[in-house]
Amino acid sequence: MSSQVTTTPQTITVSTLKTTESSHVSSTIISTARTSLLTTTTSVLSTTPKTTTSTIPTTAMQTTTSQTTTSTPSTTILPSTASTIPTSTMSTQSTTANVCKNGGTYDGNKCLCLDEFYGPSCEFILDRVEIGKTVDTTVQVELKITNKEFIDEYKDPASKEYQIFEIDFKKEMESVYGNIPGYKDVTIKSVRPGSIIVDHDVIVEAEFKENVSLTVQYDEILNNVELQLEQLAQVDNCTTGGNSSLCISNPSVEPKPPKSEAEQCRERFELGFKEFYTPVITADGLICVSDCDPSSRNYVNCSTGTCQILKDEGAQCYCPDTDIYMYMKPQCRGRVLKAGLLGGIGAATAVFFIVIIIVAVFLYRAKQHEKSDDFFSNQGDVWYEDNEEWNSSEGFTFQNEGAGEDGSSRINSYSSSKEAFQPRLEKVDTTTKMTIQRPEVSQI
Repeated sequence: MSSQVTTTPQTITVSTLKTTESSHVSSTIISTARTSLLTTTTSVLSTTPKTTTSTIPTTAMQTTTSQTTTSTPSTTILPSTASTIPTSTMSTQSTTANVCKNGGTYDGNKCLCLDEFYGPSCEFILDRVEIGKTVDTTVQVELKITNKEFIDEYKDPASKEYQIFEIDFKKEMESVYGNIPGYKDVTIKSVRPGSIIVDHDVIVEAEFKENVSLTVQYDEILNNVELQLEQLAQVDNCTTGGNSSLCISNPSVEPKPPKSEAEQCRERFELGFKEFYTPVITADGLICVSDCDPSSRNYVNCSTGTCQILKDEGAQCYCPDTDIYMYMKPQCRGRVLKAGLLGGIGAATAVFFIVIIIVAVFLYRAKQHEKSDDFFSNQGDVWYEDNEEWNSSEGFTFQNEGAGEDGSSRINSYSSSKEAFQPRLEKVDTTTKMTIQRPEVSQI
C-alpha cells in the first residue's frame, strides 16, 4: 500500500522498536525540508499474530510496506535513525505539437505537408502545380444485346457469370471503339433486363494542347463515338457472319463533357486558394499557376520583394529590408532610405517655418507703413478743395494742382500732397518790416 504525504521542515526521529519471538521490524526514515519527500520502508516478518506498528505524526508521507517471512525467530533492536537529504526539484516538460495548417500533420518533430504546400507550418502554397499532359474523357452509351438473356447473376458484379460477361463485352466494344484516337477502355455502369441492356462509359484520353481547347477535342471524340455506333447499327454483325459474339442494337449516346482547364485548376485547390490560380498549357501539359507566377495573366509583380499566396487574401508582397527602407508605392516599389527621408522631412519643416517667419515680418512692416500713409492722407485732405487757388489777405497764394475742375480728382497719398501744394511768392512784399515783441520772463 502506498500513500504520499509532505513533511514539515523538521527532523523526525524514530525511537527503538522491540518485538519478541518471530517479529522483525526495520524502519528507515528519510526526512527533508518542506519540499522533500519522506519515505518510510517497513519490513515486517511475522510468524505470530503479534505485530508491532509505529505511527509517525507527519503529513504527506510516502510509505511502502513489504512483508518477508524468515524461518529463524529472533529479537531485533533498531537504534534511532535520522537523516536529511537535500531538497530536489522535478520539472515536467510538456511538448506541444506545432499547429500544421492546410491539411498538414505533425509527426512529433515537424509538419508533414500536402503536395501543394510547404513551410514550417505548411502555411505557403506552391506557385506552379502540374496537372499532367493528358486527361481521361467519358462518353456515356446505352445499348441492347439481343442474342443473350439476362440472368440474376448479372446483378452481382462479384459473380463468376458477371465477370465472364464483362470480359466478353469489353472485347466486343474494343472492336467498335478501337479506331477512335485515344481510346482506352469501357466501364460497365449497370446491366439490366430487356434482353440485356448495358449502360457503359467509353473512356478516351485527350491531350492538353496549347492551341486546341479541351472542349473542342471532346466534341471531336463524341462525334467519333457516334459515328462508330451508327456504323454498327447499319451492319447486323450477327446475321452477316461476323465474328462478334454479341448482337448489339439500339445504341444511344449521352455526352459527358470534361471539366475545362480552368475548372481542373480550381478543382485541384481548396476554397480560399483556387480563386488565385489560372491554367497555362506548356510542353509539360497543363500547369496551374498562381498570381505570383510571371506566366499568369493576373501576375502580381513584387519587384524586389517576394510574392506569396495567402488563403482568402491572394497575392501578397513581402518587401525586403523594411528596417532600412520605406516603400512609397504598392508591390515593393518606390524604395526610399528611411534616414534620408527623415532628414529631408526635417529640412523641409525648417524651411517652411523660416518662410512663415519672413512672411510674417513683411506683413507686419506693410501694416505699419499703411498706418503711416493713412495719417498723412487724412492731413492732406484738409487742404483739398474744389478751387485751384487760395488767396490770403497777407498776399500768399497757394495753388492746388491736384484738384480737378469738378472737384472729383483728389490725391490721397502723402507724396502726392507735397507735390500738389506749392506756395507762390509773387505777391509777397519783401520790404515789409516785421516786428517781433521781445519775450518777457515772468517771475515764477
